[in-house]
Amino acid sequence: MKKLINILVLVLLFSVKSYGQSEKCDLQGIWLTNNKTLKIEFYKPNDTYQAKVIWKSEDADSDVNVGDIIIKGLKYNSSKNKYEDGTLRAKGTKLDCEILCANANEIEILMWIGFIKVKKDVVWTRVKN
Repeated sequence: MKKLINILVLVLLFSVKSYGQSEKCDLQGIWLTNNKTLKIEFYKPNDTYQAKVIWKSEDADSDVNVGDIIIKGLKYNSSKNKYEDGTLRAKGTKLDCEILCANANEIEILMWIGFIKVKKDVVWTRVKN
């Protein structure tokens, strides 16, 4: 009887832990930038994620063109539930970046330069197909 109770306790502990973990955000797909001037497609050509511009409005910055890869090197960190170690090119500047998933349809892009960590956070929204 004691053995059965111990087994039940272990099963309950492991099941609670698995339900408590957050699910991985699926970064792949098309996202609209916060100012709604670019559509960005995230994809995974190898072991890291990158993103390229697939649509540009007339109001978008002139230094960004359709086909430009603007984010490189993102890796998913399952223990922190975020994408890390990426670089983002914006207005001719290379910034460090990471991505947090607000929910299935919104991501928060955190950007900074070097060790200074002057951060700028923006929210992009998933485009429904």
